[in-house]
Amino acid sequence: MKKIKIKSLFSGARVAYHLLQLRKNQWKSPQELQKIQLTKLKAIVHYAYGNVPYYCKLFDSVKFKPDDLKSLSDIRKIPITTKKDVRANYPEIVSKGTDNSKHKVFYTSGSTGIPLTIIRDQKALDYSLALKAYAFMACGVKVTDKFITVAQSEESLLPNKSSFNAAAETETIIDYLRQAKPDVLYTYGNILAGIAACDVSGIHPRLIFSQGIKLSRHFRDLVKSAFGLEVFDTYGSIEFSRLAFECKAHSGLHMITDCAVMEFLNDGEPVPPGEPGHIVVTSLYNSSMPLIRYALNDIGVLSEEVCSCGRSWPLIKSIEGRYVDFFTMPSGKKINPGILYFPINKETRENIFCISQFQIVQMQKDKIVLNIVKGREFNPEIITRLKKGVGKSFTDIREDVSVDVRIVSEIQKERTGKIRTMISLVK
Repeated sequence: MKKIKIKSLFSGARVAYHLLQLRKNQWKSPQELQKIQLTKLKAIVHYAYGNVPYYCKLFDSVKFKPDDLKSLSDIRKIPITTKKDVRANYPEIVSKGTDNSKHKVFYTSGSTGIPLTIIRDQKALDYSLALKAYAFMACGVKVTDKFITVAQSEESLLPNKSSFNAAAETETIIDYLRQAKPDVLYTYGNILAGIAACDVSGIHPRLIFSQGIKLSRHFRDLVKSAFGLEVFDTYGSIEFSRLAFECKAHSGLHMITDCAVMEFLNDGEPVPPGEPGHIVVTSLYNSSMPLIRYALNDIGVLSEEVCSCGRSWPLIKSIEGRYVDFFTMPSGKKINPGILYFPINKETRENIFCISQFQIVQMQKDKIVLNIVKGREFNPEIITRLKKGVGKSFTDIREDVSVDVRIVSEIQKERTGKIRTMISLVK
């Protein structure tokens, strides 16, 4: 018992220290942040080479030595590691001597087709807790707030926090929220949209946070209409915990450069701000299972703006979605199905409650199905307009694709409670 109390004290002290550092570093200049990031990157690369068999072999295969890392750009000398690589090289990608029974083991959902085992030691868990607390508190969350998460349960510093099953029916979730009366609501974007499309009387959160999917303009407008609040978006993953967050200025997502190096690449080279790139991440704090230049399979767009909030963390303009959900056209080129949001957004701008939820599914290269859940002010004429509008989106890019709009009673959730708004069944 005494050992447990001492361990908890050390853990709490680490979390408090990391939280203090994050709050302090957010105001430092970009040059100072890059210096901190490079120092941490050198440390994790040296550690991985000496302690992780997979990285020792990987570095040697390209004749890379940790001392070759002189600048942040030198990270590109290291080959990218994919989800398949992690799975194929487990447990060689875990630090030597790691005892899983003494560490926290996480499992990714496998929504990309490749479920993974991720290990974090206590120091990494403490840092992860500090990251989440920092991002929430930067947006106004107080320690005394009643914090409700409708998603998979996760650890938190907040004493008044509870979780609810995101896979439950929307009405069941709403009934729970009416009883719980949260000050802060944190859930997946699709769950939030489903809640906002219903009667939310008796639910009056002060702050709302979203995770898990791209927040379309429709989702944001729906939530603002229902709750009178702007949503705070967040970005992260099971592999890396919190990576970025949206502040009160809502100018984009702040990358927390103290915790990771995030690259936005096309054909292995950095893309300029404003252009979509594959997101590749290097964790700077998990020594039990370092992930260096790990491809998340997400597509994101960097911003060159400086946020008016005064924080120097660089901005992500948007997270476009998973690369696996990009659509392969009859011509062979891949497109971001986000272009199909425009005709949907046009309808919802005119009547925010015409559609409750939607999902875009590519059945074949030349066939798209748009699944629609009726909103409380649904008009059947919407079907014709959407079919025409989505069809025009393909005509504009010179692709011959048929469009079918279907009314469904619900859109099936994944095991975690998420709903994928864009799915390609084309292999």
